[in-house]
Amino acid sequence: MVASADLGSIWMRPALAMLVLIVLIAVGIPLVATMSGPSGVLPDPQIAAATFRYQFQHNASGLRASAAAYCIGYGAFGPDADSNKNRTDPPQEVLIALADVVPAVKPYSQCSHTKEQGVRDKASGKRALIFTLRSMECSEPLKCRVDGGYYEGGESASGNSYFLERRDGKWLVIGDKMHWIS
Repeated sequence: MVASADLGSIWMRPALAMLVLIVLIAVGIPLVATMSGPSGVLPDPQIAAATFRYQFQHNASGLRASAAAYCIGYGAFGPDADSNKNRTDPPQEVLIALADVVPAVKPYSQCSHTKEQGVRDKASGKRALIFTLRSMECSEPLKCRVDGGYYEGGESASGNSYFLERRDGKWLVIGDKMHWIS
């Protein structure tokens, strides 16, 4: 015969787990999530903005801050035109969070790129940089890994993993690992 205390604990564990899950979702803490292009789960806008800010300051491009614009998006990237199908613009919330960045931050769709000319801001025709986020995984409520990189041209691009933690209510990149560079 099962004691009533055991029966209660059997039924209380799932209820407690569900309550914790509801609270975490309600306060906006991302759980385990992955994102891989337009069809995947998009990263939390705060995580995306923190990662993009880090990329702007820590990339090996020749242009860096002298670019006419930083064009940002989600998904894979590369020099061939077919990669455009796998990229999407970020939500407006991310662009607003990056409004103070110089040079101006624009959605990916406002830049063009070719092997011959590299990345160009469509409005000015000047050289720009593309920054992307390809995937995200949060193994703990306050720790995430985001994969992404930059693209300047056929011989200037990289793929990195960025490691973030939520500290004092803000997402911060605490480290990165470069997987490849050209």
